[in-house]
Amino acid sequence: MSEPRKSLGLGALVLLPLACCAALPLILAAGLSAALLAWVGGLAAGVIALGVVVALPVVRARGVDRLPSRSPRQGGALLDR
Repeated sequence: MSEPRKSLGLGALVLLPLACCAALPLILAAGLSAALLAWVGGLAAGVIALGVVVALPVVRARGVDRLPSRSPRQGGALLDR
């Protein structure tokens, strides 16, 4: 019977650096794209938050000016009964 080989063959030893070198650009590209995606996502979230911070006081200021006054002196729905 033949014994199982316990050492790596020359072919496997040659293929190991090739596999690593072929996978390294893929790993780097995935890492860069994930970092870029996180950076762009953070930038978009910041722009949205800034838009809300700027728009909220403007909307509130316009809303207060347009609301009709309902004081008891001017009458209104409460005194019409």
